[in-house]
Amino acid sequence: MFLLIIVKFFLENINLKMILLEVNNRIVEDTLAMKIKNALEGLKPEALQVTLADFDGVLYKISNPETGEKAERSKLNVSVALKFYKELQVT
Repeated sequence: MFLLIIVKFFLENINLKMILLEVNNRIVEDTLAMKIKNALEGLKPEALQVTLADFDGVLYKISNPETGEKAERSKLNVSVALKFYKELQVT
């Protein structure tokens, strides 16, 4: 009974804060949306190379494919590297 009173007091008097994580990556979403919007508006494509890591260790790379010495600015490569990929594979 004494332990229950202590736990109740503790829970009522601490400030619990939770981090709310989005299911998508905002940088990836905004980058792709910007590139698509610019293409639809007929703007000249710009070179792009973005590499970032998500909170769970997922590595994203968004870039223009390279053919020889020149990047194709009208195309995009989106790469996703997962540290836990082998765990997702079906054996």
